[in-house]
Amino acid sequence: MAVASYGLQIVDISDPARPRQVGALGIPGYSTRVAVNGTWAYVANVALSQPGGLLYVVDVSDPAHPVVAASLANEGPRDMAVADGIAYFPTEHGLDIVSVADPPHPVRLSYLQMEKQFGFGTTVGVTVRGTLAYVASSSAGLIREILRRLPAGPVRVPLAGEARPGSSTVVGAEGPRGASWLWLMAGKGGTVERVHLRSASFANWPVVAAVVPGNLVPDFPLINKSFELCYACTDR
Repeated sequence: MAVASYGLQIVDISDPARPRQVGALGIPGYSTRVAVNGTWAYVANVALSQPGGLLYVVDVSDPAHPVVAASLANEGPRDMAVADGIAYFPTEHGLDIVSVADPPHPVRLSYLQMEKQFGFGTTVGVTVRGTLAYVASSSAGLIREILRRLPAGPVRVPLAGEARPGSSTVVGAEGPRGASWLWLMAGKGGTVERVHLRSASFANWPVVAAVVPGNLVPDFPLINKSFELCYACTDR
């Protein structure tokens, strides 16, 4: 397992009811993903002291004593997939492709610049099937594409009349974290008297507190990020 700032942990799950840690390897930075092929583990790591990150190639032939066999600098991987001796890393601006056919000697084969060439946002995920790599992009690229496809014409619709002071409305918008709701009260002369926003993150934070008890402290970053909630989103 890639365990954030703790590096790599190796767990024996031959008895699923009693998982047991058999080995660990401290790796500087923030380990985000791991892929295993035979007796080799490939760890994607984001550096904390400098821009970018590293691919660590780890010899796990002795699970109790894993050893770093090689490393290769990259732009800072968001995800990783390894297939047929090739490692694929989505980074901030594109897809990094590295040969790991000889694990102790990784070699960069190419880099596909996706942000400028295709208008993508930050690439965040990758899955490989045969000769195709499916790359997921952040919402920035999708928003740009939606804006590009908007039909010509006005982007504002005139109101039939001025809202009555004291009248109110509620609108909701669904997002990856759930629904966000906005309540608005009209004031005099077309002004806004009061507004109240309840974010999806605010509604879901209590769930994080409910699932944390009983788990280990090192597990908290994994639990927290699995919800991917916004820290600044509060009930206004």
